[in-house]
Amino acid sequence: MKLLRAVPVLAVALAAAIAGCATVPTTSDTGSGSATAIIPELAPDQQVSIRWESYNLASAGIFGDTTRGLVAEFERLHPNIDVEAVPPQGSANEIAQSVQRQVIAGNPPDVAQLTFADLRYTASDLGAKPL
Repeated sequence: MKLLRAVPVLAVALAAAIAGCATVPTTSDTGSGSATAIIPELAPDQQVSIRWESYNLASAGIFGDTTRGLVAEFERLHPNIDVEAVPPQGSANEIAQSVQRQVIAGNPPDVAQLTFADLRYTASDLGAKPL
């Protein structure tokens, strides 16, 4: 029964994470220091590739399998978007450190699924942007 409850939660999390990558965001300064995001639609023939790092992909069993299934379904529904879904470099418990190493190296993932415990650090030290 827990399996049936986990699938919708994972689906919503993946959809929210990947939906922010479905278009190319730009920002404009409103003059008050805040940015307003303008997200244009992709042209039907425009191909986009994103790298998404998820700790679920380092998990054996239901979480990894479900996450890979959600990515496949997303790509089926959006054939012009290729999602390179990758596990963290290191263990599933090192997702923030994995993203940090990639930020320092100058090649961060386009989207990363981080834990709630890492949110403050991610926003203040890694320069995360809201979707």
